[in-house]
Amino acid sequence: MNIYLDLGKEEKTELVISRNWFTGSFYYLENGNKKSLRSSLNPTTHFNVNLKKEYEFVVGQREKFSVKIEHIRPLLFAGFRPHKYIVYVNCKIFKEYKGY
Repeated sequence: MNIYLDLGKEEKTELVISRNWFTGSFYYLENGNKKSLRSSLNPTTHFNVNLKKEYEFVVGQREKFSVKIEHIRPLLFAGFRPHKYIVYVNCKIFKEYKGY
């Protein structure tokens, strides 16, 4: 799963949000710099009882953007069914994605 976002008017910030469906690693690239949200080495990545996880971070240097990602997984057979992702930028829905 890859979600591509271009943010900013004065200062452009290219943001790529990525999750590997097999390993469970979840990270984002801010102008090419990789920052981890969830490591595949963490055991809680693979054994999860919550259906919804939220991730929040700030991107940008001069023009700052607050980004929140809601990751919602299906109740049954989550490894074999598409997950839903909702991306908020500055508390407004920016993009919705459903996939692996």
